[in-house]
Order: sequence, then C-alpha cells, then structure tokens
Amino acid sequence: MPRLRVAPTLAQLAVPFLLSLLRGEAGKREKLSSREYPITVHPFQTTAQMVHAGNYAYTNLNSGEISDSMSMLSEFFPVSSHDAASVVIKLIPIASSGLPQILREIQARDMRPATAAELLAFGSKYPEVQRFLTVVALGSRYRFGPATQNEYFLCLEGMLPMYGDYRGLVVDYWNGRTFGDGFQEKDNVRLAVVAAH
Repeated sequence: MPRLRVAPTLAQLAVPFLLSLLRGEAGKREKLSSREYPITVHPFQTTAQMVHAGNYAYTNLNSGEISDSMSMLSEFFPVSSHDAASVVIKLIPIASSGLPQILREIQARDMRPATAAELLAFGSKYPEVQRFLTVVALGSRYRFGPATQNEYFLCLEGMLPMYGDYRGLVVDYWNGRTFGDGFQEKDNVRLAVVAAH
C-alpha cells in the first residue's frame, strides 16, 4: 500500500521563507552600514523644505501627519545657514546603552553625531536605507527647559519594502537612564556620524 504524503501546513511552508527573509534583511543591513553617504545641506533651506523633500509618510508628533507637525519640527530642529555643508555620513551600530557613553565612543572615533539638517539631507537622498534601518541623529538634541532630563532627537524609520514605501520621520528621546521605544531593537538602529573637523 503506498504511503500517503501529508501536505505541509502553512506554518511549515512559512518558516523557511521567513528565515531566509530575515537572513537577507540582516545581510542588507550590514551592506548598507558599510557604505559611505555623501550629502549636501544647502544654504537657506528651511526645516520644512527639507522635510518636504524627504517625502515622509508619517511622524509621531501631533496627529501623526507630517503637515500637522511641521511647526513643531521647525521649532525643535531648526535649520540655519550655519548648517550648510557637504559631508560624508557613516552609519555605525550602537555599542553602549547610555547617551554619554555613546557620545564618548563617537568622539573616540574622531567623529561627531550628525545634525538634524544632515539627517534630513540624508533621508531625502537615500530613502532606501531607512526601509531597512532606523537612522538616528544625536547631533541636534532638544530639551524642554532645564527642569527635564529628557533630550529629544530625530530618527528616520521605515518598514521593509514588502510592506510598501512607508517611511517616517520620528522623534525619540533619552531620559537620563534609557532611550525610547525606537532603540529597543538595536540590531536595526544605526547612528549617523560624520568626520569631526
């Protein structure tokens, strides 16, 4: 009597596919992290113009709509003519769990954290990167008055290409002890840095 073959379940079929997808995603992250990214911040560009050029789908401020959050973004992360420059951005992984240690490690590499203006220029020129990585600019941190320890900074985040072109410009924070939600999956987070002059 011939043996009956049992058809594989959907879960059995999905596991190898998902594993290969995750391996491919990790490889893509490493490849993107090893590159250098030349960018230019043009003089007289405003925060609003740079955000518009990035064509972001969402933010975590206000209603989640970029248009509703533009005044807050412009207030917290203003772009001035002093930001105008051509630099090369590198993406480095997070090695420490605290902001002071991270800043010391960046300085030890003879680098400095990218500013908000540099991150916005990066986001508009290299949109594919944030589909695989959350990219963070610690060079422009905002604090709501001297009474709070919370320091806020800009991040580019997105979803894998299979979910569509869904890229966001979000604000995360350091509260003196821990980072916000965007830092929970450190494998996906890269710090945008440039050479210190």
